[in-house]
Amino acid sequence: MSISRAQQAKVIDHEIFAEMREMLEDEFEELLVEFNDDTKDMLAQLSDAANQGQLETISTLCHTLASSSGHLGFLQLSETAREVELMAREQAGQHDCAAWVNQLQQCYQQLARQLGE
Repeated sequence: MSISRAQQAKVIDHEIFAEMREMLEDEFEELLVEFNDDTKDMLAQLSDAANQGQLETISTLCHTLASSSGHLGFLQLSETAREVELMAREQAGQHDCAAWVNQLQQCYQQLARQLGE
């Protein structure tokens, strides 16, 4: 899958989202706040890593972002992060790092709009 195909995924899988909300009950809102804070921090770190061409850092951060967003049903962000992780791991197109991070930021912004952030 490419980044462009990953971005065609549903922004939110509402079934997974609802299951997590039901399972975590009162703690769910706190988890969302923590996810938003952590994601904003990771995106800033990714931007720095992209500017410095640090592919290993990009790969590690995207692995974390793909997992955390996937568990909440945030499919587009998860799949895009997974694609960026794989490209960074393969060291494909080091000059595209900033574009990768830009794609992730766009996915997060779209997610935040849907969540009403």
